[in-house]
Amino acid sequence: MKNTFICLFFTVSQPLLAQTDTAKILATAEVTAIRLNRYAVGQTFIRLDTTTLHAYQEQNVGDLLQNSIPLSIKGYGNTLSTATIRGTASQHTAVIWNGLNIQNALTGLADLSALEGGTVEQISVKLGGGSALYGSGAIGGTVFLDNIIPKNKRFHANIGTTLGSYGLFGQNAKAVYNHQNTAFQMRISHQKADNNFLYKNIATLKKPIEHAQNAAFDNLNVTNNAVFNLKKDRFLHINTWYSHILRQIPPIMTARNDSANQNEHSFKAVAELSMPLFTHNDNMKYKNTLKTPQTVLKTRLGFIDDNLIYNSETIKNSQNSVKTLVADIETIIDYKNTNSLRLGVNFTGNQTKSSNLGSLNHQRSRFALFASQVWQLKNLKLSANMRQELVDDKIIPFVYSMGVEKRLKNAENGSKTGKTAWLLRGSFSRNHNLPALNDLYWNNLGNPDLKAETGISGELGLDMEKKTTQSTVKLGITTFALKTNNWIQWSPNNNGIWQPNNLKSVFSRGIETFFNISKKHDKITWNTQLTYQLSRATEGTNKQLLYTPIHTASASFSVHINDLYINYIQNISSKRPMIDGFTDAFTLGNMSIIQTVSLGKNTAQISLNVYNIWNVNYQIIQYYIQPKQRFQGKISVGF
Repeated sequence: MKNTFICLFFTVSQPLLAQTDTAKILATAEVTAIRLNRYAVGQTFIRLDTTTLHAYQEQNVGDLLQNSIPLSIKGYGNTLSTATIRGTASQHTAVIWNGLNIQNALTGLADLSALEGGTVEQISVKLGGGSALYGSGAIGGTVFLDNIIPKNKRFHANIGTTLGSYGLFGQNAKAVYNHQNTAFQMRISHQKADNNFLYKNIATLKKPIEHAQNAAFDNLNVTNNAVFNLKKDRFLHINTWYSHILRQIPPIMTARNDSANQNEHSFKAVAELSMPLFTHNDNMKYKNTLKTPQTVLKTRLGFIDDNLIYNSETIKNSQNSVKTLVADIETIIDYKNTNSLRLGVNFTGNQTKSSNLGSLNHQRSRFALFASQVWQLKNLKLSANMRQELVDDKIIPFVYSMGVEKRLKNAENGSKTGKTAWLLRGSFSRNHNLPALNDLYWNNLGNPDLKAETGISGELGLDMEKKTTQSTVKLGITTFALKTNNWIQWSPNNNGIWQPNNLKSVFSRGIETFFNISKKHDKITWNTQLTYQLSRATEGTNKQLLYTPIHTASASFSVHINDLYINYIQNISSKRPMIDGFTDAFTLGNMSIIQTVSLGKNTAQISLNVYNIWNVNYQIIQYYIQPKQRFQGKISVGF
């Protein structure tokens, strides 16, 4: 497997594996995140190192992101994990799976703890506002989860077994088939554990070490991916994802165990048809004209069926169901070789049924018109994006974004003393987020008069890259600022009853830095990466928002020695404001060791992961329990 590294400040494509192009269909297949982000000029785009993703594939997406990207994960024990980017709230991070926004319409959130990292082949993040490209929710940033079918063999499969601390037992199997104009991929993963991990109960007088109660889980994920080359570069992509999660909800440190549990099952499906409307092989003929050497039409149909049943000693059979239908059509016109225009229309419909809403059924319909343009002028790249939505027959605020990148110096890749490339970039955007349906219609508490949250954001960055035949060095710094109006917050009214209101304006600003160096010598390849973010997020006063750290950082080191891979990651978080004080600052270390063994024509991998290697006691949200040190071993065979 080729080691690919996160590129925080350069929006470039990187290979997933050391692959040979044996399947004709996949040579021109696109990844949704790559296609959309060609229009996000001037913004920070991160792709997780796929070797690290493979090493920690049993982790949930929230933990994976926290290990590699300067953002904050809010973890509510075994219940919920969400991402907050650049000081915004959890509902301000859009999560897009193969082009489909999977934020739950009832809560406005995507639970990252319910998404296993190994379910997708690529995880990417774009920091900063993106409502013009990705719709409601993308105020702070956007997480992309994409399935990519490997193309290195006609048929290959992998089976594995995982054992770990606190009764962890898992199995997974994956099969890929490529043949001429078709490609298929299927993965099944199952994990369960008693999960009675150790934690320090700081809410009691003597602060004893205790075992978690009522924290078991049983997770099943099944994904199917298919690509068909129908005729003359007409591609049909079909992706499905079924998940079934049974999890007990452990009590917080100050509460007794009420045997709470959740039964969640979700089905997601998306199909995309891409076909050229006009092509011409002689692009040089159109180099200095406005004629269109390529025009592509893309249509997408998506469906999500999310269901959750909650039970406890006090709440019986609380049912929540959301069905979402998404349909859009767009045309992409490439001209002058590097310039591109994108025009399209989108429909998103939500139908809900919940025992927690004043009326059992609520619906929401959204229509959107969008347009994007990117220009390439020698060493200067410009972009403009616009989006107008109609929600339940009401026009919501118009959103847009603009970006610029100026390459100050070009690198001479492949030389022994390569030159240094410098990139100056910036972006500005207006964004919005719709109220969640729970905010609007929760039993006797919802506020149907809530306005959509709106905001502006901007960033300015300088990046450096230097390559030689033996090493690559990347360095970048970004300053950013966001202001969000009509921020929705649940707060007590005059009668002490908590309700949501458009109360405040939040201002977030800060700095992100990134450093990466990789070097290869004979059969040894090593990589070191450092990230740091300073984020001040305040409302009116100078008080930092609840559970939003000012400082976050990470440091990772990995080395490949022949068939041995070792990776170590250290995460650092400053103290987080609580209602009555601060949580303690903490630092967590994770380590992974993978040994690959040849078995004739087949291979086997033996791995050991250690999480929270220094056995740290920590809190992310006050009194929600977090595990101490734990181990995980895995063996897998590929054939």
